[in-house]
Amino acid sequence: MLVDDLQKIKKILSEINKMTNQPAGGKWDKLAFVHRWSKFNKETKDFHYSEYSCHELNFFLKRHDSAYFETIVRPFLINKLGKSFMDFFLLDMDQDLLNWRSPHKLMELNALEKCLLIQVLNRNGQ
Repeated sequence: MLVDDLQKIKKILSEINKMTNQPAGGKWDKLAFVHRWSKFNKETKDFHYSEYSCHELNFFLKRHDSAYFETIVRPFLINKLGKSFMDFFLLDMDQDLLNWRSPHKLMELNALEKCLLIQVLNRNGQ
């Protein structure tokens, strides 16, 4: 199934919660506010970002609220001392991402990160 909208993600998370016996209101439900993100004012966005900052939210913001990502998230990620694969990806730092091609570094990546690395390799003609 192609996951191309938030309703599908919500459905998938609901099914995961059922299969893993996670109660409603579990950790995934904390990000339910993203459904209303576009309706929030800056103060509300700042509150939610401060409370729930994570790679998943950063990835969402880069794709769905580029203005917020560029003004709030990007400066934060740039100044992080210990950047992760996802941080480099969100910052479009392809040269740093290419370091994960080596077998021992590749083993550190999860499935999503491996897919994102393939995207970087393709965009760099490799």
